[in-house]
Amino acid sequence: SHEIRTPMSGIIGMTDLLNDTPLSEEQQEFLDAVRLSANSLLSVLNDILDLSKIEAGKLEISKVPFELRTVVSQVHKLLKVRAEEKKLEMLVEIAPHIPNELFGDPFRLRQVLINLLGNAIKFTSVGRIRLAVNLEAAETGVKLHFSVQDTGIGIPSDKQWAIFDAFVQADDSMTRRFGGTGLGLAISSQLVQLMGGKLWLESEPDKGSLFHFVLPFEELRLPVREIQEQVEPPQTRPLRILLAEDNAVNQKVAVRMLEKRGHSVSLANNGQEALTAWSVGNFDLVLMDVMMPVMNGLVATRTIREAERMTQRRLKNIPRTPIIALTANAMKGDAEECLAAGMDGYISKPIELSVLLREISRLSPS
Repeated sequence: SHEIRTPMSGIIGMTDLLNDTPLSEEQQEFLDAVRLSANSLLSVLNDILDLSKIEAGKLEISKVPFELRTVVSQVHKLLKVRAEEKKLEMLVEIAPHIPNELFGDPFRLRQVLINLLGNAIKFTSVGRIRLAVNLEAAETGVKLHFSVQDTGIGIPSDKQWAIFDAFVQADDSMTRRFGGTGLGLAISSQLVQLMGGKLWLESEPDKGSLFHFVLPFEELRLPVREIQEQVEPPQTRPLRILLAEDNAVNQKVAVRMLEKRGHSVSLANNGQEALTAWSVGNFDLVLMDVMMPVMNGLVATRTIREAERMTQRRLKNIPRTPIIALTANAMKGDAEECLAAGMDGYISKPIELSVLLREISRLSPS
C-alpha cells in the first residue's frame, strides 16, 4: 500500500497543480489523459486494498448524515460523460416520496453505485443505462431498493455465480476486451452485506442485466446542511506549518497547495528533522508523514507530546501543537495507531486538497 500510494500521491498531486497553470488545448488533452490513467490505476489499487480489508475484517462502515439525491447526482455526473462517449442514454429515477436526509455511509453507497453503473456502461454497446431508487416497507428506518439496468451483453445463468468472485469475470476474454480487475462486483456484494443489505442479479445473454440491492438507512430529523453548519469550522488565517515528508515530489505538491492559500511551510525530511524543527520553531500545525527514514512519524509525535507534557509542568498555558498524520497505509487500525501516538487527525494518501484543508481548518488555532 505505502509503496504504491506514495508515488501515486505525487502523480495525482502534480497533475492537479499543473491543471491550475496556463495550458494549450493539446497540453490539456495530454494532462487529462494522464489524470485519467492515474485515477484508473488508483481505482484498481483501492479495489485490491478494499478486498484485502474486507477479507481481513478490517473495513469499517461509517454512519454519517448525508443527502441521498446529492450522492446519486454526483455519481450520475461522474459517469454520464463515459456513457455519452459510447452514445448510451443514462437515466436516473428516484421515487419522489423517498426522504432525502439520511444517516448511513454515503462513501460506500457511492462506491457501490459507481461499480454497478460503471460495469453496466462497460458491457453495453448500444441502448441505455437506468438507475432507479424506490422505497421498500420497513418496520424501522428507511429501506431503499436500488436497481441498475442495462441493455448490454447479459450473463448466462450458469456463469452468474462467478461475477461476485474476486478477480473473476464471467468470461476471461471479457477481461482482455473490456479491461478491469473483476473486483468491482465482488467488492460491491460484500459492501452491501456489511451495510446490512443484499445484492442480486437478473440477466440473460443478449438481453442485458438488472442488478438489485436493498439497504437500510435511518432518516434524519435535522437537515444535513444544518448539521454541517454546526460542525464545519471557519476559514483559517495564514498559518506556520511544519511538513514532515521524505518524498520530494509529495513535498513539492503539499507546499504549493498550502502556499497558494497563504500558509508558510517549513520542511523536514524525516522524524528526527521534524523534532529539531519543532523544538526551535513556533509552528501552528504539523503535517506528519508516518513512514519516514531515521525516525518515523509515530515516534516523532510521541516525542513531541512528551516534550509538551514536560514543558506544561514548568510553564502553564502552553498550547498543544496540532499534528495531522499523512499516511499511505489504509487499513483498519492505522488511524487508531496514529491517534494513540498523539496525533489529532489522519489523512490517507493520495491527499485530496479539500480533505487536507478541512482537517487544517478543523485543527488550526483560532
